[in-house]
Amino acid sequence: MVFVVTLCPEAWNQTTVVEWHFPNNPDDAIADGGTPDNLGKVITTQGGTGTVVFNQDGIATRCAAADQWDNGANTKFWQIEFSSAGYVGLTIEAQLQSFTAGDFGPRDFSVDYKIGTSGAWIPILSFALSTGNHWFPMPLVNLPAACNDQPSVFIRWIMTSNIPTQGSGMVPSNAFSRIDSIVVKSICDMSVTAMPGSQTVCPGSLITPIVLETPNNNPGTTYNWVRNNTINLTGIPASGTVNPIAGVLNSTTPKFSQTTLFTITANDNGCSAITTASVTVVDNVPPLFTNYPNPVRWCVQDIVTAFWDWAGDITPIRPDWYTFYAGGTTFDLDPSTFSDNCTSPADLILHWRITLAGGAVISGAGQISQYPQNIIFPLGNSTVTYWLLDESGNFTPLANRPVVVVTVYPRPSITRNF
Repeated sequence: MVFVVTLCPEAWNQTTVVEWHFPNNPDDAIADGGTPDNLGKVITTQGGTGTVVFNQDGIATRCAAADQWDNGANTKFWQIEFSSAGYVGLTIEAQLQSFTAGDFGPRDFSVDYKIGTSGAWIPILSFALSTGNHWFPMPLVNLPAACNDQPSVFIRWIMTSNIPTQGSGMVPSNAFSRIDSIVVKSICDMSVTAMPGSQTVCPGSLITPIVLETPNNNPGTTYNWVRNNTINLTGIPASGTVNPIAGVLNSTTPKFSQTTLFTITANDNGCSAITTASVTVVDNVPPLFTNYPNPVRWCVQDIVTAFWDWAGDITPIRPDWYTFYAGGTTFDLDPSTFSDNCTSPADLILHWRITLAGGAVISGAGQISQYPQNIIFPLGNSTVTYWLLDESGNFTPLANRPVVVVTVYPRPSITRNF
């Protein structure tokens, strides 16, 4: 008989389906742990052994023990029954001991299984207790796939010969068989991926949908996820079951990086696996201009008044300024030259500041044509400085702000030459 030993990596998900450890003194036949369906399951003997007792020494505390295994070959056995509904990848382990003076306890056993009360017993593993009065750790054994997701699975440890552990003679009636540390687990070689595993997005924008997959993409696989940092990042719920994960994340501190970590659990027929995906929300990139406006040059306004003196001389009144009338578009900028990583050009706010020759300052937001008053530019050089504000509160840096020089020239002198 060939048996299979399963090595279980720590990363694999393990669920205890049912177990007996007999922690009390005395203990009883009822399971000491497992899934809710199995907490009332019991261990028994079949085939005419003595009464099962629970006050003898086990590996750590007590164990189940019974005598009268004489003439028990292929008829006397330990038996458990449990439900594996919803669980796959089952394993079983146990420890046995034959105990009697003179080393005459039962030696040879087979581990068998059957499905339901009407199923046929099928052997899994044969082993021998070569030394009496010592605990024998049965290897961790894979149960066949037929045991997966069943309402009722029977396991037995059946005596297969009447030969005692010392190798000759017959097993006497006063020999005990003991059993302890019976554990049935669901050990799942399952994984789940989340793609993309990390991403960075702008505040208030859609994330790239996080697609959840398992290797087999079983249609019955369900997903549950939760995320942290829900105070600073809002929009996507704190938990959910949808696949893919999608939506908008808004940040309370858009200029400063905030990250939410999604912890994702995939569940498939009793197995589960966990992975994570992160989304960072930040906008610390300032808006810029892709084209700078040209300088503006004007002469002072036209002469509007002139005086004649008695000698016939002309004395004009010469304005020393230029009037920029409200609504003029000379200083308006084309929004197509506005650029930002997160905010659309139409939603960027244009700011401007006019520093007039002589030091006076006028400032505002929006296009200068929207400023409701005339602007008087005096002789000399004035400047118009522009910058942008995006929705996250980033301003165009000083070094990248366009500056338009506005020069107002005086009229040439007029002399009478007659």
